Amino acid sequence: MKKSLVRRVQVAVVGLAAASTAFALISPVRAATPASPAVDRGLPIADLNNGAGSNRSNVAWSNGNDAITGDTFVVGSAGQNWIVTGIRTWNIGHIGKTFGDEFSADTLYFGTHGVAPVATGTVAVGSNTDSNPNITHRLVTYVGGTSYQAQDDTFRQMWQNDFTNLNLTVDGGTTYYFAVDGITSYYWFNHASNAALSGSPQQGADNKYVSWSKADLNTPQVCDSNGPISGFCNGGWDKSSDINVQVFASQVATAKSACKDGGWHSLVRTDGTAFKNQGDCVSYANTGK
Repeated sequence: MKKSLVRRVQVAVVGLAAASTAFALISPVRAATPASPAVDRGLPIADLNNGAGSNRSNVAWSNGNDAITGDTFVVGSAGQNWIVTGIRTWNIGHIGKTFGDEFSADTLYFGTHGVAPVATGTVAVGSNTDSNPNITHRLVTYVGGTSYQAQDDTFRQMWQNDFTNLNLTVDGGTTYYFAVDGITSYYWFNHASNAALSGSPQQGADNKYVSWSKADLNTPQVCDSNGPISGFCNGGWDKSSDINVQVFASQVATAKSACKDGGWHSLVRTDGTAFKNQGDCVSYANTGK
């Protein structure tokens, strides 16, 4: 797709960075998914839409159907091990359409340099139900009930996409990359926001996003939405942004001190199973079994 076409459609265009296969799939996590995200870079709650003028915080990016867009996140601290059970993102669609009317398939990509698919599904026309039971799509609005407003003043639907039961083992303090994309009759626009204006926690925001060509998922291009148009990075907004994401993860018990004072409730084994009590957690931290 020509970039001029992408820019005319302009809910905006953005990207994600790469990841290698330094992560691993493990057996199903049987501990409860944490209620609160380990990384919270959710939707903005302030300075929304065109009425905010130059202070507008929310934007959405697509680099066309030949590219995918995403961003980075870091869970925990160096020396820790974590299991990512869920990743939540948002994308933009047209009012009055089901998810399947516009997006016949959807994929989550993940990695530490080059990205690869870790969850994918299909959705039939007229339906919001994904063929993959671990992927759900739900219509949402901003706090206060408003939805996304495009530059032409028309309003668009916002879809919340939850990818669950991922069971990805990751190292604390390490940068990981993700991207979400789908087969669409339109374009897949991932929701993003400017951290300083969002009014909500924007953990890990660095005013950049990442994009890959679908023909080369090993070569990420870090994009500045306020920067010059280059490759798959189409600028054109008046400020920088990050792709909005929430990452749900549990820390693996590796130190017995972390098990004490109720800490065992939130810790898991490397296979994702929960502990029965503090002693069970301490024993595992000491022996690894």
